[in-house]
Amino acid sequence: MLLGAHRSGVENCILQLARALSQHGTHDYVVYVPRDFPAALPADKRFQVRRATIPANIRPLRILWEQFVLPVWLRRDGVDVVHAPGYIAPLAATIPVIVTMYDTIALQFPQWCRMGNRLHYGMILPLSARKARLIIVPSVATRTAIVQRLRVPEERIRVIPPGIDESFAARADADTDSEIIAKHNIRRPYILFV
Repeated sequence: MLLGAHRSGVENCILQLARALSQHGTHDYVVYVPRDFPAALPADKRFQVRRATIPANIRPLRILWEQFVLPVWLRRDGVDVVHAPGYIAPLAATIPVIVTMYDTIALQFPQWCRMGNRLHYGMILPLSARKARLIIVPSVATRTAIVQRLRVPEERIRVIPPGIDESFAARADADTDSEIIAKHNIRRPYILFV
């Protein structure tokens, strides 16, 4: 339900996951999207898109939909396992739940978060962690934070770094690389941090 018209980093991760599953996955998928979701998912017969009647940008409605309507839809659609790729699990789901949690910033550094995130994640993130049969995280640091803050056994957490968009795979030719290195007087080894 996070996939709205405007995408953040988490939403881009979700969209890239769907694209990767369309290329490499072997299962059938039901993808639940908000009313305002642009048709950006891969055209794949294994993907059934279910559009909610609410937009993604009205947070209270989205939260209510995720917690009360989504579990009903999961049962109706005969879903075997639900992957909640945006921190929060549908707590009333009666099937196994996998949750992706990218960080614990709302718990560790609430002063850096909007009030809505502080309240929502402060209450629901611990419950989602308990509900989840498996938690996917992008780093060892996030795994450690979840183990310490949410008291989740480490064996229920898998570190799986997010994939890289194809646009980052394009490389300049060797001559262009050499010109840039010479122009900026860069010596090997080097690292680029953006």
